[in-house]
Amino acid sequence: MSVYKTYTLMINRGWKGEIVFKYHLNGFLAAFDISDNEPLSEQQSKWLFGPNFPYKENQIKQFKGILNFTLVESELDLGFETFWSMYGLKVKKIRSQKLWDKLSNTDRRCAISGIRIYNNYLTRKTGIQKANPDTYLNQRYWEDDYGSVA
Repeated sequence: MSVYKTYTLMINRGWKGEIVFKYHLNGFLAAFDISDNEPLSEQQSKWLFGPNFPYKENQIKQFKGILNFTLVESELDLGFETFWSMYGLKVKKIRSQKLWDKLSNTDRRCAISGIRIYNNYLTRKTGIQKANPDTYLNQRYWEDDYGSVA
């Protein structure tokens, strides 16, 4: 399971459709989908897929101030079940949930995005067992430096 920050872009003039952009928690584009209600005009396609294409999350946010667009930002689900599902090791749930409930939303976001980095680190190293989720949370594993792992 992956968690993405989602933005829905609607063009206010001359097009009845929407474009959904999904960004990884590191801010880079993971996927986008253009609704099949109506195709983009050639002019709209050239504009969007040219230098204006928002491959980074901070770029899509700039569309918010442009008159011709409506941008709807979907909140990232920072609930415990999102963490639990992504972490994958299903032990010590009650203790893990208590620790999760004490975290700020900023720490929750960092903990979720840190799972992928931690999992990649474990894949590179042999003989290291994955920490229980309560240990991951209690010892703030997402703050450790596992090298530059993408």
